[in-house]
Amino acid sequence: MFPGFVTGKRATLLIVLLVYGVLTVLMTWPVTGQLGTHVPGGTVDLWVHRWTFWWVKRAVVQGRSPFYTRLLYHPHGVSLAYHNIAWLNIGLWLPLQAILGGNLAYSLVFLVVLALNGTSMYLLVDELLDSRLAAFVGGLVYGFWPYTLSHYGHPNMMVGFGVPMALLYLKRTLERKRLGDALLAAIFLALIGIARWQLLIMASGVIGLYVLWRCIDEKACRTRQSLGILVVVGLAGAVLMAPLAAPVAVAYLNERNPEEILIDDRTSGQTDLLAYVLPTRYHPLWNDAAAQVYENFVHNKVYVPFLGYTVLALAVYGAVKDWRKARFWVLVALVTMVLALGPQLRLNGRLYPQIPMPYRLLDDFFLVRALRKPDRLNVLLGLPMGILASLGVVALMRRFRRAPRSVLMVVVIGGLILWEYNLVPYHTERPDTPSWYEQLAQESGQFAVLDLPMRPETYDKQYMFYQTAHRKPLVEGHVSRPSRDASVFMDSLPYLSRLRRDNVMDPALVNVSHQFRKLEEADIRYVILHKDFA
Repeated sequence: MFPGFVTGKRATLLIVLLVYGVLTVLMTWPVTGQLGTHVPGGTVDLWVHRWTFWWVKRAVVQGRSPFYTRLLYHPHGVSLAYHNIAWLNIGLWLPLQAILGGNLAYSLVFLVVLALNGTSMYLLVDELLDSRLAAFVGGLVYGFWPYTLSHYGHPNMMVGFGVPMALLYLKRTLERKRLGDALLAAIFLALIGIARWQLLIMASGVIGLYVLWRCIDEKACRTRQSLGILVVVGLAGAVLMAPLAAPVAVAYLNERNPEEILIDDRTSGQTDLLAYVLPTRYHPLWNDAAAQVYENFVHNKVYVPFLGYTVLALAVYGAVKDWRKARFWVLVALVTMVLALGPQLRLNGRLYPQIPMPYRLLDDFFLVRALRKPDRLNVLLGLPMGILASLGVVALMRRFRRAPRSVLMVVVIGGLILWEYNLVPYHTERPDTPSWYEQLAQESGQFAVLDLPMRPETYDKQYMFYQTAHRKPLVEGHVSRPSRDASVFMDSLPYLSRLRRDNVMDPALVNVSHQFRKLEEADIRYVILHKDFA
């Protein structure tokens, strides 16, 4: 995963990875203590991802395309070209689940990803600042960044190790002009996109700014050789992503209503400015006080962009003490934060539309709209903040000339950061399915089931997870970007359309038996009422 290091550095790297692994166990407890019985997560999106993991495995085993399924939106099926498929997570999960089972493997991949995030940041900061102690602090910030940890329902939003590694090998590519470095940069760039296309969009902004900054600041980067090798990085990355990116591109080009694919959550999905300095509501020290303010938040009730007081102080100190090294990362941090605030300023839950925000200049661009929620930019804010905090550690170490004092200082700083970022007990869910579904799986014949109540964006995700047990097509379902055609069947029946829209049976339907006959004709054998959801 992290090639290019001599034996001594590999040994150090292994130790660092193990330390981050142990810290991951502590920072996500009780995930490790519940391996096999629970999975990390606390939002309904977890169940969609568990279904997607299962579906991709099923499609691969059966030799089908994972980009289309007839198991959802029966009887016509639905395209999964725009669905949020965690390809990288699934790639790590597939071999593990064959040995350990699906739920245990899911939790292990979750833990490994966080350890890799910290380790990748350690490598980048060590390369930039030549300080292992400072690099360790940078890895703590990025590896256990609160916004990342709070995306427990989106496993591929947490896959951040590709960004520091791509920057690391881009730096080496620009300095050493070696083809091997360029190919490694391309591999990690491709891994970002394979993890999640939205991550690639966001990371491309940071990586593009880095390359532009280096080329403006250094004459050696403004040569034909440098330009040529950067082209190699881009082309190689595109080729590596092509097998998974091409079906998405083809589907979009053939879409009759492409504008419907881009869901607009720019206002509700923006960052509340106060959330940057407000600790998580789940912290054992201040949860009661913070919880009252969190009730005013819209999107940040769940997703926590808290910077951390220790990290913020270190970042400011590092920028003041070494402005030349800090200035680019200060720029990246500020740009990321300002854009994450969205088109209108929101403070303590209240919108201030009279204050113009820079996001308005970009929100009509296709790639920006594809992000859906400006708040998601915060997932990369841990990168510049981690580097700036590391610069602060380097500046402090100059005042502690003896190594033991520096080590003690880093231990104290690391402890403070982890304490502020603490989300323990971490959210977990028990992936249980009603036992009746096991009986349903044994029934022969091709037929579908209708789950009630119908409620898009909520229960439909739970029903998809239940499907992994009974394996029968569903009338409804959840796809990240469904086309208008997906719900044609439900819209054609007044019985279903009213249930789906208002969660009530249309009182104007005097002949319900006729509607049920339509369900029977569509091979829908069971209507299942979930009392817990009704």
